[in-house]
Amino acid sequence: MTQTLTDVVGPHEESEPVPVAPPQERIEGRTPLELAWRRIRRDKVALVSAIFIVFLVLVAVFAPLVCKLIGQDPLTQDRGKYGLTLDGVPVGPSSHH
Repeated sequence: MTQTLTDVVGPHEESEPVPVAPPQERIEGRTPLELAWRRIRRDKVALVSAIFIVFLVLVAVFAPLVCKLIGQDPLTQDRGKYGLTLDGVPVGPSSHH
């Protein structure tokens, strides 16, 4: 014997009409960048880490300017008493460090 949908569910009953909600504003999705920014703002350690990484990137980008401010040529090694010997061998640790 085969069962029909009416046998399983039962006879169709008339029900009250379902109220229709008023039209709402369009729901917009968030971009992955927005979602990441919200998560980082809630996590203080991640926020401090992100700021530090941005700082390091800025120092790397502006390294030639930093070298000019310090007065050190970026392509010349320090061969003074704290860096390398005249032969180019690194100076070991001492009380000057």
